[in-house]
Amino acid sequence: MNFKNLTRKTFAILIMNMLCLVVFAQERQITGIVVDGYDVPIIGANVVEVGTTNGVITDLEGRFSLNVQSGSKIQVSFIGYVTQTITVNSQDDIKVILNEDSQSLDEVVVVGYGVQKKSDLTGSIGSVDNKALAGKGASTVMESLQGQVAGVDISQSSSRVGESFNIAIRGKSTLGSSTSPLFVVDGVICDDINFLNPSDIEKIDILKDASSTAIYGSRATNGVVIVTTKQAKVGDDMRTTVTYDGYAGYKTVARMPDFMDGTEWAAYRYMKYATPVKTDGSISIIDGRLPLEITPGNMLSIWNDKGDAISVKRREQFLTEDYTDWSDLMLQDGTQQNHFIQVSGGGKKVSYRAGLGYQQEDGVMGDEMQRYNLKLAVDGKINSKVSMGMTTNIAVYNYDYGSKRAVQESFRANPYWLPYNSATGELNYQPGNDLVPGQTYSDAFPAGFSGSVSPIMDAMNSSDKTKGYRLLATMYAQYQPINDVIIKTSFSPTFSTRRRGEYYGGLSSEQSSTYDKNTGLGKAKATVTNNQSFGYTWDTQVNYVKTFNEDHNLNAMALFSVYGTESEKYAITGEDVNAETLWYNLGSAASYNNVSSDYGKATMLSYALRVNYGYKGKYLATVSTRWDGSSKFLDGHRWGVFPSAALAWRISEEDFIKDNASWITNLKLRASYGVTGNNASVGNYETMFLANQLYYSGFGKGFGPSVVNELLSWEKTNEFNIGLDFAFLNGRISGTFDWYNRDSRDLLMDMKLLLEQGTPSGQMTANVGKVRNRGVEAMLKGILLQTKNFYWDVTATFAMNHNEILELQGKKEDMRAQRWFIGQPIDVAYDLKQTGICTQAMANEKLTIDGVTKTKSEWYGYFEGCMTYEDLNMDGKINDDDRQIIGQGMPKWTGTISTSLTYKNWDFSMTVNTKQGHTVLSPFMKEFTDYSDRGRNKLAMDFYIPEGAPVFNYTWDGSDYASLTSDASKVAESTIVGSYPYPFNDVNYNHGGGTGWYTGKNTEFESNCYVDASYWKIKNITLGYTFPKNLINKIGIQNLRIYANVLNPFTFTKYKGFDPEWADAAISDGTGGPSSISYQIGLNVKF
Repeated sequence: MNFKNLTRKTFAILIMNMLCLVVFAQERQITGIVVDGYDVPIIGANVVEVGTTNGVITDLEGRFSLNVQSGSKIQVSFIGYVTQTITVNSQDDIKVILNEDSQSLDEVVVVGYGVQKKSDLTGSIGSVDNKALAGKGASTVMESLQGQVAGVDISQSSSRVGESFNIAIRGKSTLGSSTSPLFVVDGVICDDINFLNPSDIEKIDILKDASSTAIYGSRATNGVVIVTTKQAKVGDDMRTTVTYDGYAGYKTVARMPDFMDGTEWAAYRYMKYATPVKTDGSISIIDGRLPLEITPGNMLSIWNDKGDAISVKRREQFLTEDYTDWSDLMLQDGTQQNHFIQVSGGGKKVSYRAGLGYQQEDGVMGDEMQRYNLKLAVDGKINSKVSMGMTTNIAVYNYDYGSKRAVQESFRANPYWLPYNSATGELNYQPGNDLVPGQTYSDAFPAGFSGSVSPIMDAMNSSDKTKGYRLLATMYAQYQPINDVIIKTSFSPTFSTRRRGEYYGGLSSEQSSTYDKNTGLGKAKATVTNNQSFGYTWDTQVNYVKTFNEDHNLNAMALFSVYGTESEKYAITGEDVNAETLWYNLGSAASYNNVSSDYGKATMLSYALRVNYGYKGKYLATVSTRWDGSSKFLDGHRWGVFPSAALAWRISEEDFIKDNASWITNLKLRASYGVTGNNASVGNYETMFLANQLYYSGFGKGFGPSVVNELLSWEKTNEFNIGLDFAFLNGRISGTFDWYNRDSRDLLMDMKLLLEQGTPSGQMTANVGKVRNRGVEAMLKGILLQTKNFYWDVTATFAMNHNEILELQGKKEDMRAQRWFIGQPIDVAYDLKQTGICTQAMANEKLTIDGVTKTKSEWYGYFEGCMTYEDLNMDGKINDDDRQIIGQGMPKWTGTISTSLTYKNWDFSMTVNTKQGHTVLSPFMKEFTDYSDRGRNKLAMDFYIPEGAPVFNYTWDGSDYASLTSDASKVAESTIVGSYPYPFNDVNYNHGGGTGWYTGKNTEFESNCYVDASYWKIKNITLGYTFPKNLINKIGIQNLRIYANVLNPFTFTKYKGFDPEWADAAISDGTGGPSSISYQIGLNVKF
């Protein structure tokens, strides 16, 4: 062997051995324990040697053992705690204390095309995390979000399960009907977020002021709701985790209105057969009273007699109190459940998350909802410069609403109606007449009460089902050529398809007009409506992030965005289809109507710039502008510019605060101004000349264009906001306060034109309105107690908004027909003002008008027992000229109070919501205080009964039921004071209600239907228990919590209907039904 080579090899081996000895000498073993701030061991904490993959997790006692290099650093981390980095010196046993991460200032907030730390925010943004959302146990995201953010008014619009919610952020800024904000889910523009599973939401950020929303430009006037679902995140090595969040619940009817019972309804029916006494062929008010009587013919009808035929059954029902509880027959208890399983894992290069959810809920009126959710997310880091990822959300849902007349027919039924035929026991078609299909006469009810269809029969012959699919996806690629520059492009498509099928059989209430009493059959009807839409957003943005001299922080963003949406709709109704084939056999229809189709397409091109600057973390500034070009508008009006600017001063970072007021943890003053837009009220082709109007002439008929306003453009809102964020005593007290002023101009509304100008409707849409919203918002949180074993906090929010119209049609003139008035809110209650029930003294009270003196009976036709109204113009008449504003539709203020307590492993939370000062038109009151009929049930009312008026009475000899009679001469011996007018049978006196009382015969005024819908609601009460980690870790579980939850347990209100939250919901379409309480048992598990 060559001696030279041998020498080299020997020398190399010696060098390697020496190096190994040195390395071995420097490496040593350390041990330690990881505890929290209360000295409780933390199980499963990550302990990693910095710069290596060398690491372990703590055991059941919070201890660890790790071989490390001397002088190296170890990083200790655990979810929910602030990560600690410790230098290893000579110590062998290390105690690491991890403090809980309060996230109050370092919390990351999504601001639109980026994120910011909460401490660096210059705008007004409210955030809600997963814990607050999922803790409510609600079946929809909107219900979970309700009451969580000041200034965001969310209310349930329907009693039916799965239905949408109304949302308004800082009032109403348009004369159109919609106040819905812009929803952005993982970067995808959506029209709602109810299809998401609440358990899949990581966080919701609500952008409220214009400086925050202006980056979304023309669609941001009503605010922006940014939803971030749980994502896959590339980072440190993660072991695979599986989580389950779910609950099962029971739902039952709550707080039913006080409807008339059998005795109360008998008294109402008796009064309704009273008629004014005619003297010499005329009716006169005598001494402030209107004489009333029960005629012999009417006395027969009271007891459902007809000629010599006596209704023994009706008398038996009354005497034995054998009444039918229709509410009990039609209402039902229901179940609800939500299950969501997620699997996540990955490493430094690739991570993933997959989720599967199932929701089911029954309504108390037979309605039900089912929803399936599938979530897939992948995030990958290709190299140090390039990363890519995608997120997909898929939802499949089914709604079954049964009969749209279920609510109306169920509660119209009076206690005497017979669900089953008195002779045969069959299900009645007309329970008020005791008639099965094909039957024309009943001995039980010779005269009959009502021809209304049985709600049971209606439910059996009606079906209303909706089936739909939603797909949202986001794909992105990011490139970082240098440390300070990030280039990101994302493509976000969304697809939706929905089919609604409605079927009403020949024996349904909807088809009662086709019923043939001789054959006992009717004609079935079916309707199918298909909606389909596709949209996409393609965003490309460049971010430049740089810190200069450690004091100056700059974050600049440039954006190019393309947005497009396309939708189509088809609908057809088939008359006289084959029975029980639903909407699947429309070819069998004898005829068709309501055939319609629709198509729409719109695109938008956008550019945006934003610059964030911070100096020493004390002085912050944000400037942005966005340019939007929409296909809805013509050249010259297509582009809108939406700038904004915001400043913030973190006073708490100043030395004079740090040195003299250490109790101030955070104090930041904010000011912002911005411009946003709205084009939601403009149709896709509203500025184009289309042949969409049918014209007639001497030469025939044909289609041609109607008047088009080519000058239509964006609605714009200018907003100024001043805010203050504060935290004292290390966060024991914290909160925010905001004052804002929003002026919305160029609002779209119909402007009147002469017919000679070529418009068949006499109007044209134009930008000629102006509205102002001005208000305050406040949030205050206090940690009342915080010890090792006990924690208690209380959070309160308050928001007050004043809305007023500034201009209409470019002028400061009221539009009375539209109920729009300068200086007043957009949605006002405008009707006659009730001044109480008329007494005899009031009717005889003298009043002088224009030198003429008369009694109020002579001026207004008042008589004792009728409702009186304010004569606004004092002209001696109660008519349309006396309408006035008697309330506003939007609440004057809203608020919440929430509290959470923990004691060792137990947790308790409760949320209370309130809305105050709003007056709405209640369809419930229209239906159930309508005096025009005497066969349907009503709300229990304390009637004012004048002295001398007929009152319900009866005598019975105790033998045969047929011997029961009433005495028409029996009258009230003295006046019985009540709050509702005395009802009687004369349309000329509006059945006793007076001029402004709504009835089915007098629909001009609706003063009795406006209600104060203010309320206080305890929305949820939750009690939970988290099992100790030293127990569950032994069986492979990281976290296990069980809880019980009660939703909607208490409501405090003056409203007499089903629920004040949806007091304005319709009765005839089934949306305004009963309220309910839910009881849930839930489980949160992490493996």
